[in-house]
Formats: sequence, C-alpha cells, structure tokens
Amino acid sequence: MRSALPSWSLAAALSLLLGLAACTNSQYGASTGRPPAPPSLYDRLGGQPVLTAVVDDFMPSAAADPRIARRFRDADNTHFKAALVQQLCVSTGGPCRYAGRPMKDVHAGMGISDAEFNAMTQDLRRAMARHDIPVDTQVEVVAVLEPLRDDIVSPLPPTQSVVMTQMVHQPAAKPGTSKKAMAKQPAAKKQQPVKKATAKKPPPPAKTTTQ
Repeated sequence: MRSALPSWSLAAALSLLLGLAACTNSQYGASTGRPPAPPSLYDRLGGQPVLTAVVDDFMPSAAADPRIARRFRDADNTHFKAALVQQLCVSTGGPCRYAGRPMKDVHAGMGISDAEFNAMTQDLRRAMARHDIPVDTQVEVVAVLEPLRDDIVSPLPPTQSVVMTQMVHQPAAKPGTSKKAMAKQPAAKKQQPVKKATAKKPPPPAKTTTQ
C-alpha cells in the first residue's frame, strides 16, 4: 500500500510549477523584443463616454461662436453630434467605424474657410479643457483631425463670393472721395456726341443788267 504524499510537498510542487511558468513567459517576452503596446489616444482620452461628453460640451459653444455660429444655425444637431463622436473615435484609434458620407462630399459647396476650421478646433480644445484633458492630449487630438482639413475647407471661387460681387458692381471712387459721398452722387449721364459745324457756302454773286 502506497503512502500518501504530505500536503507540504504538494504545495511546494505547485509553487515550483507556477514559478517555472512565470520564468518561461518572461524569457519569451524578452526574446521577442516587443514592449507592450502603449495605450491609444482614444484610451488616454477616456473612451466613448468622455468623447461623447466633450462633443456635448462643444456643440453649444460652437453655436455661440460668432465665427462659425451660422454653420450650426440650420444643422441637424443630433445627426451632427453622432457623426462627430464617430469621427473622433476613429481618428483617435478607437474601436469605431465611421458610417457617414465622405467628408469631402458632405462639405462640398459650403465654402468653409481655413479660419472657420481653426475656430472649430479651438472650440473643441476649450471643451476638452473643461473636461480636464491634458494640453498635450488636446494637441494630439487636433493633430489627428488636421488631415480632414483638405476635405472640409472648400472656399467658394471669387466669382461666387459675395464680397467680390459687390466689388465688381461698385463704381470706382475718385481720389479723395469718401464712400458716403460717392453713394450720394447721381449716375453720370452719357454725353451726346458733338456735331461738327459745316461751313456755309457764300451766296452766288448778283447778276448785273446793262441799260
């Protein structure tokens, strides 16, 4: 009849096996030379809940910003908010898929300028700051959005610009003439061509009669 192993020997054997497994895993990790992957920008931001909260904060700020307020006046805020959260999630390396239309198609013909794009990123950074996101992380978010500038910014050609249209139809001002005085001046009348005077022929000499 075999004698049972003492309990202390079983515990020692289990500890030995666990130690060997840890050493093997450590040696394998060292041999591959691959450090653990750093957390993505999406994870450092705080994931979907923080992105959603930032966008919720960004929307009223952008709508009150006189530089871009007109862009949000007639916008579908619910759709825009969902699309922006998706876009931020994808751009920062999150597990999302952007299901909207291509950005270039969405913004075609809107005439968005570089100044308006910059205003949008500034308002977004202010919203992130209000959620205690570090400055360097804010800069990273703006940097990953920068490639979208070429698809979003599409200034109108000069012939369709309101400013250019006014300049084309406004008459040129004389030197030293103010705009107010120029507006009161009546339109110049067309000058009639001057007719050239024709020389009159002298009368024929009178006939003399002899008596």
